[in-house]
Amino acid sequence: ANIQVLSVACLQQLSMRKLEQDQWFRIISSLPSALFQASNAAAKRAAERGLPSPHCLEMLVEQLEFHKSVSKMGSMLISAHLAHITTDKDIASGCGPKFEAVSTYLRLLSEMMSHQSGVICGDQMNTWIGLLRDPAIVRTNVVTPHIANVLVAYMTHIVRIRWEDVWDQNHSYASLIEASWDDEEEYEEWLGNLRSKATQLFRSIGATEPEISVTVVHSKLRNLMAAHSNGEPRDHLNTENNEL
Repeated sequence: ANIQVLSVACLQQLSMRKLEQDQWFRIISSLPSALFQASNAAAKRAAERGLPSPHCLEMLVEQLEFHKSVSKMGSMLISAHLAHITTDKDIASGCGPKFEAVSTYLRLLSEMMSHQSGVICGDQMNTWIGLLRDPAIVRTNVVTPHIANVLVAYMTHIVRIRWEDVWDQNHSYASLIEASWDDEEEYEEWLGNLRSKATQLFRSIGATEPEISVTVVHSKLRNLMAAHSNGEPRDHLNTENNEL
């Protein structure tokens, strides 16, 4: 795992440089398959240890630093080279190998955001805001297929975690949350920053993809109604003052 993190750190230093367009496309074209191999290796390690899945809680905690570094490096590789997307004719036309490479890479980033730790998607926030603020990119179809995943991820993680549940180990991902933040104070600071930036992101998504926005929000509301329309949220009220 340490070797993986160090390898990603090297790629991150590379991503911060102004890469030539051909170099950049080679990197984003090869990364998805490389990460797929890393995922297969993790699955093999999990099987050898008798764990039920490479996505079980123990493996998520063990690989958290690697996943964090991949998410941060992967997003920086895009945000530092937006011009390579906006100036390429293949991407603008919505076809060709370069369009497919960028689309596949963005799908990888958006799928990573389904990770149960919010720090993974938190590292990608500025990248998605930058993509949606660029008119030339918005006019292409390179971002649209991934908007739903992005919106669902941030809607999930802007909901505050009850730290008492983490302390008492009542939260199903308590050990992962403890590995993601040092304490409640650090988590609260992270959540405040995430919510502030999420406001910008939601505004951009609503302006550029209103139909997707309405569909995702409608689905979220239906799920909430199905789960809590019996008044269950009152279970979280403090009986002494009748407040949350």
